[in-house]
Amino acid sequence: MNSRARFRMATALTTSVASCAWADRLPKALETRPPRIDTTREKNMEGTKGLIAALSFPKGEPRLQKPFDVIVCLKATQKSEMEPSFVSSLVEKIDMKVVMPEHAHGMLVAPERQNPRGTCLVYKGLRFHMAGWWRFEFRSAVNNAEVKVTFDADVPAP
Repeated sequence: MNSRARFRMATALTTSVASCAWADRLPKALETRPPRIDTTREKNMEGTKGLIAALSFPKGEPRLQKPFDVIVCLKATQKSEMEPSFVSSLVEKIDMKVVMPEHAHGMLVAPERQNPRGTCLVYKGLRFHMAGWWRFEFRSAVNNAEVKVTFDADVPAP
């Protein structure tokens, strides 16, 4: 393939991706895989003091091409000044995005979001269609307070 054909192909691909309905959910730039993927399942939420998010998989660690569920729970530490009702309102407005940072695409399936139970939220019916580095991003905003947390997963090939 000559350079002119490669340029036309790249231009067509860029144009078609930019015009897709889901293009706004893609990362702005491809990320390089870190040497070690942090698979910590409990982290402080960015934009808060004393709010921790915990990620769990009730059916075990996700595997390639197998459906799985995700539970994300928010909890305030003893140092937190957040009222339980405020934490519950953050949970109600959580939005989840799952992407492959190296490939700039997300999942092929849309998970089902369950109603929150207290300070936990369940997403059902997720499925990894490719092996590699995946990122779960959870965002919420209430009263001009935006919080976010990301969790990474390294999905091995079968």
